[in-house]
Amino acid sequence: KFFESRRVVDEERHRCILFAMLLVSAWFCVELLASRAEDAGVRQGATEQFPTLPPKAGWPVFETIEELEASPWHTYLTHVYGDLPSYYYPYSPVDLWYLYDDIVSLAALEVDVDVPAKVGKCPTDAKDYQVYTTNNAYSPSGVSWVWHPYPYFGFPHSWVEVIHERDPFGDESEGAWFLYAPGSAMYFNTGTTISFPTHEEAYARFDVVGPQWNSDLCQKASQQGYDSLQFTAHVDHVNYPCDTYHTGVPNLNYMNLEIVGVRLQGTYSCTSSTGAPSSVRAGWDARSACTCDNSQGYLNCKEVPSTHTLTPVNSTHEAGRPLHVL
Repeated sequence: KFFESRRVVDEERHRCILFAMLLVSAWFCVELLASRAEDAGVRQGATEQFPTLPPKAGWPVFETIEELEASPWHTYLTHVYGDLPSYYYPYSPVDLWYLYDDIVSLAALEVDVDVPAKVGKCPTDAKDYQVYTTNNAYSPSGVSWVWHPYPYFGFPHSWVEVIHERDPFGDESEGAWFLYAPGSAMYFNTGTTISFPTHEEAYARFDVVGPQWNSDLCQKASQQGYDSLQFTAHVDHVNYPCDTYHTGVPNLNYMNLEIVGVRLQGTYSCTSSTGAPSSVRAGWDARSACTCDNSQGYLNCKEVPSTHTLTPVNSTHEAGRPLHVL
């Protein structure tokens, strides 16, 4: 009986210890989840909160949509996108890469209060979010750029804001070449995509040997089920007249991300003979269809009013697109 009683006592003790351990584990899990919820700014019955953005010289930060509505940026963003973002707060226009100069004037954005002063044609410091005029050779006139330092990364299955010039070199009968341009309010869906640092890696991956380098590349990528290619670190002294090679400013070896819609035709401004395809849209998060006019020199959407005033920069692209040799 003694041993039987001892066994029962031991079993009860083990149960108590196990129960206590379970309680401690449950408490730890609750505390961990609460901590993570607090870190993410999520509260029951509240909308998602984003971390406070660090201020950047000359760029405002709006903690709420009400703050944005009271700013001249309200006028700018509603003219470009049609409305204001309902989330993304806190929001700062420093996230934009591409600005329409006529809408900046229309919105009366105040220099050094609402937007930094332009530093000139090219960035003078690759570390700052400077406003300048020439990111690449394939942009229209009447726009400015905000410098965002690399490294850059590809976007899988994403709507990304872009610009596109109607094929200036005669090598886009297969594929349409875009440049990344947050702020354009014109979007391309990357779909099934693959990213490379430079063109050479893509030529090797798809066994492209020329002479029609880009057309063959797009054709082979499309045949293998891809919708787009992305080049995240391609050095191109024709495309980037403000790069380190031309200006001597360090860390400007390349200045943008190239995105190629391999199933589209860049010989058209709208990337299709019938206007913008379903993979091209407009508005916040690509919410609107894009009504595009192929008679213009650049991708345009009637839903983005400024794109109907774009004119080519004074450039003949006489050097051609350096496709195979860096």
